[in-house]
Amino acid sequence: MTSARIDIEKASPDLLKLALVLVGIGKAPPNLFDPRHNNSEIVRVLGSHDHPIVKQYSCWAIVENPKLNYSNLGIPFDTIQDQPANVRAWMYEALCDSGPRNHQTTEYIEEGSRDVDLRAQAGLSHGLRQVYVDGIEPIILDWYGATSTRFPRKVIRDSRVT
Repeated sequence: MTSARIDIEKASPDLLKLALVLVGIGKAPPNLFDPRHNNSEIVRVLGSHDHPIVKQYSCWAIVENPKLNYSNLGIPFDTIQDQPANVRAWMYEALCDSGPRNHQTTEYIEEGSRDVDLRAQAGLSHGLRQVYVDGIEPIILDWYGATSTRFPRKVIRDSRVT
């Protein structure tokens, strides 16, 4: 497997997804996609792939692999509302998990707390579970008040399953 290479231009979305799973769990051989580029560089490139499942798994790999972080995200965060809900969920989690801690981060967190899709909101809440961002308290309190009456806990907990 160490000599196997996956051509990102020709590979199917399913093959790219499986390769990203290997990257995410830290079991991918070095330079799996290209001998001239390390896997983290290709994860960034695959973030802009046309297929939503490839985008989702590139974000997932960033969240799961401790050697990757927010800087490896290949999707500009200011385009988050243009992404499918499954991708937004992992983008929000990556932002909270390893993103910058600044005013703009707080704005994205507030935006995510109002996202119309529960999967995106669940990704944000999952990312926030062990971090602190200045100015987040009012956002969380408003968000909790809005969601606790509309959605039973089971719906929120199971909403990230796709």
